[in-house]
Amino acid sequence: MLVSAVIGLIVLGFASSAISEQSTIDCAGTYKGYLEELKRRQISPGRRAVLRRWALRIYNACQTGDLEDAKALFERVDREKY
Repeated sequence: MLVSAVIGLIVLGFASSAISEQSTIDCAGTYKGYLEELKRRQISPGRRAVLRRWALRIYNACQTGDLEDAKALFERVDREKY
């Protein structure tokens, strides 16, 4: 529950106005790249699951146009020590 609240606050902090249809953001590519990076890292299964759930939430927000820079948010989540 706390993790959900934290990610919600992070997403809200980075949320901005809706992105136009001509946007060049590659949500799927950024998401897949982040998941590939997670596969290479030596982390506990529990932490990996948390990071994958966060990544999915960021991807969903990116797809709906709520994020301007999904890559920066993926990098910030990666730096968090939960």
